[in-house]
Amino acid sequence: MSDTALASEWLPLAPAQLDFWEEHTLHPGQTLSTVAHCTELCGAVEEEALCQAIAVTLAETQAFALRFGERHGDSPPPLRHDPQRIPSLQRIDLQTHGDPWQAAQGLMREDIAQHRALHSEPLAAAWLLKLGPERYLWYVRAHHILVDGFGMALIEHRCAALYAHYRGEGSAGIPLGAFDVFQQAELAYADSERCERDRRFWQTYLSPSQALPTVRKGGEAYGVRRLSVHHRLPAAVSQRLAQLAERSGINWPDLLVALSAAWLFQVMPRCTWQGDTLPMWMPAMNRRGQAATNVPSLAVNTLPLLVSPQQAETLGGFLTTLTQQLRELRSHAGYRLRQLAADRGVDPGSRFFISPFINVQPFDAPRFTGCRGTRSVLAGGSGDGFNLTYRGRTDARDKSGGYRYLSGTVPGGGCAGLWRGAARIPVACAAAGSVGTAAGGPDGVARLRKRGRGMSPPEWYGFSWPATPPLRVRSCTAGANCSPAGCRKRH
Repeated sequence: MSDTALASEWLPLAPAQLDFWEEHTLHPGQTLSTVAHCTELCGAVEEEALCQAIAVTLAETQAFALRFGERHGDSPPPLRHDPQRIPSLQRIDLQTHGDPWQAAQGLMREDIAQHRALHSEPLAAAWLLKLGPERYLWYVRAHHILVDGFGMALIEHRCAALYAHYRGEGSAGIPLGAFDVFQQAELAYADSERCERDRRFWQTYLSPSQALPTVRKGGEAYGVRRLSVHHRLPAAVSQRLAQLAERSGINWPDLLVALSAAWLFQVMPRCTWQGDTLPMWMPAMNRRGQAATNVPSLAVNTLPLLVSPQQAETLGGFLTTLTQQLRELRSHAGYRLRQLAADRGVDPGSRFFISPFINVQPFDAPRFTGCRGTRSVLAGGSGDGFNLTYRGRTDARDKSGGYRYLSGTVPGGGCAGLWRGAARIPVACAAAGSVGTAAGGPDGVARLRKRGRGMSPPEWYGFSWPATPPLRVRSCTAGANCSPAGCRKRH
């Protein structure tokens, strides 16, 4: 640890971090972008070895020890790694509590909800909560400006490797990478040939005539959650999805994105369309360079995905075309939304409206030697409008799905139409083997679901894509005063 004993040099914020700094300044006092994971460990846990593994992992996670410097005028502050900011492991014994599990959940919820000032407070924490002699919870919380979901997975797997090592089972492995090397690479991208290639690609993909929805920054309703639903998907869903992936030659995460896009195209209200195209959004890990592969950090980017299937296109053809498009988009994922907005002349006081957002997270949970481990994502940041999230193992098993409706400001003055579309999306069906339902339109869902269940994947590909029926509702005149929970009118 001698090479990290001194603080690093001050560096500017990277473009991805600028978005979260801006969010923090526009919404003071609100807790919006917290990332928190909890790993439950049951069995013959060697507590001291586990504590040592967590402590070393925290010391290697330099993003958790970032400090923001002083601001000059309206410019964002610089940052640097400061070893004095390394979070120490807090050990909490709840064994004598009447209900240790509920007590632990309450402590974690309270910690996640607490507001923290980016420029003056530590932004990461780690706890080990002891619920019983053979039951522990390892809790890790940080601000999204420091780390993304893939970075959290790196931390968890590194800790599992160190735990095995301290139990005398294997080598310590490769330490996590240095944050300043990653940050320098992020900052150098803007002047690189790769950036210019990416710029030309996005200028072609997003033609000037292709509108993308925008909203004003700093809205009071930003990030307010109106509805949140979570499902553990049946094992049959994962099995059917794996079978379809094998037969089609498309990996299951991309299949899940494409199936969700097909479903959303049918059920999202017309007010969310731009002409004949429904813009959607998806995350891209954006970790192609060597500096990013083993560094817990904020590397993820958000990419626009234009969905506009042909009138007579089969579902099979749509899946093939869209998944090819996904791979191409990800190959240009270094180009940030801030840059896209500037290129398209978006007003500095506005930003893209990131909805609907499809997020598939194929991350394996860490395996701790000698015990059973279960990881839970307790917080993953905020967002706009409608968010559809799937989590599962890389082998497509143990999959869950959920959706969130966040109020925000829906382009067009109302949000009841988006609410209706969100409420009609069956998350399990979007991932299920009966993918024929995705081609039916709102009025034909029940019929096609029944047909699709007994069919093999090649037969699903025979469904043609009918026109989307218009919403048969009256126009709403309430404007911004509309209540999405009660309104059933057109917006």
